[in-house]
Amino acid sequence: MLRIRNGLVKLLVIHGMALANPSAYSEDNEYRSLKVMTFNVRTELANDPGEQNWQARKQEVVHAIKYQDPDLLGIQEATWQQFDFIRSRFPQLSSSPRNQMFFRNDRFEFLASGTVNLVDDKWGDRFAEWVKLRRIATGEQLIFSSSHWGVDTNAQNGSAGAVRDNLPYINNNWQIPTIIAGDFNAHPGTLAIKILLQETPLINLFWGNTFNSWGAMDVQLDYIMGSNISADTCYLDWYQEGAFAPSDHRPIICLIRLGS
Repeated sequence: MLRIRNGLVKLLVIHGMALANPSAYSEDNEYRSLKVMTFNVRTELANDPGEQNWQARKQEVVHAIKYQDPDLLGIQEATWQQFDFIRSRFPQLSSSPRNQMFFRNDRFEFLASGTVNLVDDKWGDRFAEWVKLRRIATGEQLIFSSSHWGVDTNAQNGSAGAVRDNLPYINNNWQIPTIIAGDFNAHPGTLAIKILLQETPLINLFWGNTFNSWGAMDVQLDYIMGSNISADTCYLDWYQEGAFAPSDHRPIICLIRLGS
């Protein structure tokens, strides 16, 4: 298994192949590796037609999550009804107070949570939710955050600045291992992404197109980043049953170890 410290991982894996299988890492590694998943599930408010409608694809979304069996899961664009549907299918997952994340309740103890106000856009309020957790197996603490940024450049740049300025107060000036995930709506190389990678200790763990627009993959909008961590591997889940993917975003999955 590929191991990269303080670097980047780019690895696309077809759903069902060895590295995408949740059993691909040993029982011993479960005490060291965390499986982190970020998934923009596409809001039901879009009222998409046919196979793209939430009612037609919601079981596929659940299947993709169940197959990957993440320890930490960030969800974007879900209404409360969508989030509750997903939650009802996974009794081993507890949700964050603002319904942005799930975490394995048999592997983590919840310590604290909060939000960081981001810059709003035409669609309304934007915020990043974070939780502070303790790993039951090891006693290690970590910060996990999920967010969905605005669609315009001003919102993205301002949101990146808000993350940069507020995370040090949450993670003890970057001493606590931190994972941030989500749909940032910003392309690689844009100022928003540069702010995160050049003005904080965060490293990006996956480079590759994630947005499929119900068709061909054409751009990266989704990210998993972290500080004081290392990544064994990262990949996309390519599962789909019909002509379309379960969402217009492919989920990213990373196996992460705490500590640099």
